[in-house]
Parts: sequence; C-alpha cells; structure tokens
Amino acid sequence: MKYKGINLNIVIIVIILVISIFFVGKYLLKLYNVEQPLFEKINAIEEVKEVKIVNGKEKIDIYLNLMSGVELYSLYQKVENVIKEEIEIDKSNILINNSSELEDIYYKIHFAIYEGIATNDFSDMKKNIDLIMQDEGFDYRIWVDDNYVYLQLNNEKNDFYRVFDRLRGDNIA
Repeated sequence: MKYKGINLNIVIIVIILVISIFFVGKYLLKLYNVEQPLFEKINAIEEVKEVKIVNGKEKIDIYLNLMSGVELYSLYQKVENVIKEEIEIDKSNILINNSSELEDIYYKIHFAIYEGIATNDFSDMKKNIDLIMQDEGFDYRIWVDDNYVYLQLNNEKNDFYRVFDRLRGDNIA
C-alpha cells in the first residue's frame, strides 16, 4: 500500500522495529548496568547466602537469604551502602527470607516493637521484649538507629530478621 509514493507497510515495519529496539535496549541497559552489578556486589558480601533481584513496577525487590547467625545491623548497613552506590535507595526494597518457625515468637514481641517506635521509648520497648523473651529460650538482638529498628531472633536451627522504618512505623524487611 502506497501513499504519496511512500510504502506504508515498510514505514509501519520500521516504526515497530525502532520501538522494539528502544525497549529491548532499555531492558538490556537496566539489566547489565544496574541489576547485574547490584547482584554481584550484594552476592559478594560474605554473610549473604543468596540474592534474588526482581523488577517491580516502581521498585526493585532484593530478596536475601542470609547465613546463619549473622549480625543483622551491620549486614543491613553493608547492603544499603551497595544499593546506594548502584541505584537510589528509595527505588528498592530489601526483603529478607525468614524461617517461619520463629513467626510465633515474632508475633508475641511485635506489639512491643511497634509501641516503642510510636512512642520513641526504646528503653521501655527493650524491657517489654526482655519480659516476653525470658521464657522463650531464644536468643534475640535489637538495634535502633536514626532510621530503623532491627530485630534478630535465633535458635539452634533457625534465624528470623525484621527491619522496621522508624519514620513510617512499618516493617520494611
């Protein structure tokens, strides 16, 4: 089909090819310039057992399996620093895979954590968690910094990690 001496079929094919090349190029650029270096740098951290990066609509989800008994606070700082080097930290979610066996213990103490975040009374939060945990037989650690509250539960076989955003008051990892 021709219009004023221009073959419209060829024009349509060229437009489709250009748009396809643009999107494939954009995908490959993101894959090799963002995701691959990010994956390699996070995977190089000793305490990280496995990394999986999944593209969301607005953010990149970074799933972590951690080695047993790692210190969550320092590890989270390392992972955040790597992400800041590669992409904007606001464009990612760090998600830690946890043992479901410790969910019941987490459930018992999460009220104290959210209350501590809401009131900014972290000493009282620690006392409440100590009371709950004294009969449980699990090791736990909790850290607080300017941005987050970090919770780590451990027993002989399982580990459980959570990170809470102090400003939003929600669970982020």
